[in-house]
Amino acid sequence: MEKKYYTAGEIAKISGVSSRTIRFYDSKGLLQPVDYSARGYRYYDSGSFETLQKILMFKFLGFSLEQIKELIQSDQRDYSIMKQSLENQKELLKKKRIEIDRLLEAVEVAETCTEIEDWDNLIVLLNLLSNEKKIENQYATTDNLNRRITIHQYNTSTINWMEWEYITIGNWYRN
Repeated sequence: MEKKYYTAGEIAKISGVSSRTIRFYDSKGLLQPVDYSARGYRYYDSGSFETLQKILMFKFLGFSLEQIKELIQSDQRDYSIMKQSLENQKELLKKKRIEIDRLLEAVEVAETCTEIEDWDNLIVLLNLLSNEKKIENQYATTDNLNRRITIHQYNTSTINWMEWEYITIGNWYRN
């Protein structure tokens, strides 16, 4: 039985992605052709569709191309690596959901705003939400945390950082 091959254009059309995407994934080592024609055309087989589906799924879940490459390569060797990565991504998606829920709450508050003062309060709320996300990112890894600790060691202020932040936000909110 002869093996069926597909060109980059054919696999792109069937999969609903562009030929450029197929070539890009090839250049990144994610979706390599199984063969080449005499003229240099890339050929893919049915296994290529499975690999492309994995790439698209991981991309949708927010994995970087480097992570996807590692997952696809490790998929054949060690399923536990893929499982751990999916669990990590699941946690990140849960955090994104929480963030989206908070933004939805802010939008719901905005819908009920009737006066300029209400809009000012909404702006403060949105700023607090974005600042909270920035702070969360600053402390996301131990490396970031150690950098922040180093910054605080050189503090010359007589007021504690959190106390100063509380005073500053309180004054800003009142004005």
